[in-house]
Amino acid sequence: MRSFFRGPARTKRIVWTWLTILALAGLLVSVLQARGATDTARNNAITRAEGIAGTIIAREVDKAFIQDPPDASSGEYRKLASVVTLKVLTDGTTLGLAVWDDEGTIVFSTNPALVGDVFDGQVTLLGQVAAGQVQTQLQLPSKATSTGANVDAAQLLKTFVPLRPKPGASIIGIVEVDEDYAPIKDASTKPWLFLQMGFGSTLLLCLMLLPVMWAGTWLGERIGKRVSQETFSQVMAVLLALTGASLLLK
Repeated sequence: MRSFFRGPARTKRIVWTWLTILALAGLLVSVLQARGATDTARNNAITRAEGIAGTIIAREVDKAFIQDPPDASSGEYRKLASVVTLKVLTDGTTLGLAVWDDEGTIVFSTNPALVGDVFDGQVTLLGQVAAGQVQTQLQLPSKATSTGANVDAAQLLKTFVPLRPKPGASIIGIVEVDEDYAPIKDASTKPWLFLQMGFGSTLLLCLMLLPVMWAGTWLGERIGKRVSQETFSQVMAVLLALTGASLLLK
């Protein structure tokens, strides 16, 4: 090993080039893995929302409720609000819930003051959900929300799913489930952040020295010959460690 690191500058150039390629590949893989983890987290949010709509809301809300929403002070509305509070808002994830018709009108919300309000900006999205397409949306909590969700976070993840009275039945409305996006983002991206930083810094180092390594000048030759065994050993150790960590995180 010592003879290799003290070998000709040409050998070191080839090795350094491969190190650069390896660092670039590692950085790309870690970025793609982080994106994949974020997509998985969103899919999990959709699964939760579909479960809430299909097993809780569908038992309490029928077509008549959607077409002729009860007043927020009525017993029927308070019953649904109680069910949502006990079975949905206590799951540690959900911050708010709303039920919509396909014209953009709120027929139920964890903020009763919003019942009957029309959100024209949501009509297109709600129409897509009414046609069977699940939708997600990120929104700043500082803006008016349809559920009254209040959280000190950068963004809310709003998931819109079709409401069916039973599986396979026609869609009668839309259920919106709001949750804090920060924990979702952290859980999906933080495990890959260290790898991205490691591969990124290694790539930067390799790119900075690569032109010098391949420079066919006397200076390039002298600098290439002076790259120590320790430098090569450290770079290779970092790459091996990051590669191993990447495999473990998968």
